[in-house]
Amino acid sequence: MENIIPKIKKAIEDDIQPFIAMHGGDIVFQGYEKGILTISLEGACDSCSQSDLTLKIGVESRLKSLFPEIKEVVRIEG
Repeated sequence: MENIIPKIKKAIEDDIQPFIAMHGGDIVFQGYEKGILTISLEGACDSCSQSDLTLKIGVESRLKSLFPEIKEVVRIEG
């Protein structure tokens, strides 16, 4: 089985992080195991009331479309 972690990190860096940065935030890869991707949201995203929507509707849906192996994206405190 191919290790997809470097590909996930690249997708976060190239595809998702620029969008998050436009809103004053940052997204950081924390880990990936058994289909669960853990990330942290920092900067303006850390305290934003819309960050849960951004996570599920934006980040999770985009990454799941790129990597069907991802079952869920979970936010942890960085």
